[in-house]
Amino acid sequence: VEVRSGDGYWGWPEHAPYDGIIVTAAAPHVPQPLVDQLKPGARLVIPVGGGFYAQELVYIEKG
Repeated sequence: VEVRSGDGYWGWPEHAPYDGIIVTAAAPHVPQPLVDQLKPGARLVIPVGGGFYAQELVYIEKG
């Protein structure tokens, strides 16, 4: 397991592809760079939303 702290919008391309990515800070939308860095069949979990509006926990499995 490797952990990175900081702005995760662009992911961590130098270590891609990943079996899974868990994001713990909400984004206004799912960043495409994170999806692009997943292996086929890998999963991404990310809270989406912001401001004073509700957030949704989004689960993506790359086909």
